[in-house]
Amino acid sequence: MVIVNGEEQTAGKETVIEQGGEKIVELRVDSNVLSQKIDKVININQSEDRQGQNLIEIPVAAQGVNQIRSILTGDIVKKMEDNQFTLVINTEKVNYVIPAKEIAIEKVAAILNVALTSLQQIEIELRITYIDEIKVNEITQRGRDQGIEVIVQPVPQERCRRQQ
Repeated sequence: MVIVNGEEQTAGKETVIEQGGEKIVELRVDSNVLSQKIDKVININQSEDRQGQNLIEIPVAAQGVNQIRSILTGDIVKKMEDNQFTLVINTEKVNYVIPAKEIAIEKVAAILNVALTSLQQIEIELRITYIDEIKVNEITQRGRDQGIEVIVQPVPQERCRRQQ
């Protein structure tokens, strides 16, 4: 399920994978369905002369996961960017807010040597990996030792690019 400007839409699939003792959730968005929904939002905004933030929310239903992988195609990211959409990945712990323009799909395409007319060949995988409790406690203690208060659980970040 995907939520576009507050309206739920069946536009993807959530798969839970057990790998090496870890629970991984993969959220693969259906580009065709989401593209149609974005077009509908754009038309409504234009007909009603609406300005403002457009949101695409991907809620994660699975609980107790070690990693979340949200996968979007480059053409959808470009359409989101062109129409000022923000991507929100809703998890049990926190919501991650990523303006589509921050993904910089045109730069990604240039690096991968993919024409802008072939963005659907690029898959953007946004990964959220949770650190185990022992590592969190270690980082928190190191922070305290340096006089730093850790107010949000550390989350490693990585960028992955994959071309179909």
